Amino acid sequence: MFTKCNLVISFILLLFLPTTFSQKILFPIVHNGFWGYIDSAGTEIIKPQFIQAGQFSDGYAFVKKGSNVHKGSSIIDDFGYINTKNEFQSISKYLSGIDEAEKFQEGKAAVRLAGIGVFTSSKWGFIDTSFNVVMEPAYYKVGNFSEGLAWVEDKKMFLFFVISDNYGYVNLEGELVIPCRFEHAGNFFEGLANVTIDRKKGFINKNGEVIIEPKFEAVGKFSQGLAPVKLENKWGYIDQNNKMIIPPKFDDARSFSEGLALIKYYGKWGFIDCSGKIVIQPKFNEISEFSEGLAPALISNKWGYIDTEGKTVIEPQFDYAYGFNGGRALVINDNKFYYINSKGIYVWKQTD
Repeated sequence: MFTKCNLVISFILLLFLPTTFSQKILFPIVHNGFWGYIDSAGTEIIKPQFIQAGQFSDGYAFVKKGSNVHKGSSIIDDFGYINTKNEFQSISKYLSGIDEAEKFQEGKAAVRLAGIGVFTSSKWGFIDTSFNVVMEPAYYKVGNFSEGLAWVEDKKMFLFFVISDNYGYVNLEGELVIPCRFEHAGNFFEGLANVTIDRKKGFINKNGEVIIEPKFEAVGKFSQGLAPVKLENKWGYIDQNNKMIIPPKFDDARSFSEGLALIKYYGKWGFIDCSGKIVIQPKFNEISEFSEGLAPALISNKWGYIDTEGKTVIEPQFDYAYGFNGGRALVINDNKFYYINSKGIYVWKQTD
């Protein structure tokens, strides 16, 4: 969710992504505390008018309307979704009691029904792109849909005490198809999802069957046939047959992206290929995964970009930098937002 300029970096990292608008890529921008969208050329497509704005997905973006009270604070008057024609559909008024929502994913969006009083928790459900409720808010938390399923958390409370807390999965119709019997659960990727049983991580299939026995301390998602797993405090990679393809020897590890995976080795970050061969030596204190052939990297206290051979192609000059998507990347300098192209040239600058 995009808010004003005082957003913390870790929060906007997951959400500051471009989106499709009539086959164009749109990027969120901020001006005088309000959010709008530009295209890849830096042309304003939707004027800044929202106090919060999310990315487009399935033709809609979640936004909040309101007025500025003072810098860093605002009053929310209404919230809902805009479509690609910038037509607004309120859900705060249309769906009585809803006080928060997420982006659409596979045609469904999570919405939250506010709790009543100090002893009543809020509950989450799902709506579709016609703004019909497909699953009544009934769960403590829910995830976004991935490969036709979404995890749900069924937490039962008595006053401030947790009686039970279990995870399961619902389908696109809102039906509970994998019972709530796990201590924790993640999204499905390449047909498998990580779950926690007896405080250990393993993987299930879409029938809820345990395919990889829970024995790991931590895991990542499957990507390109491999998943990072932590065993005896070291990270390696397994395939979907639970065969250890890359032995656990790393301090930390991430899922594969564009044929390479981030690993931390002796306190520094680098990259390996699918065979486990180190292709970019671990020498970075901070770095992100590759997207569109480039990876943001912290070099000499500034962020720049390297290519898949480890060469610096955009000189370190930013206070923070994000991955490329649609040929553009968000960078931050002096608490202001900018967009650059793959050559490091600015295509949009925040002026206020």
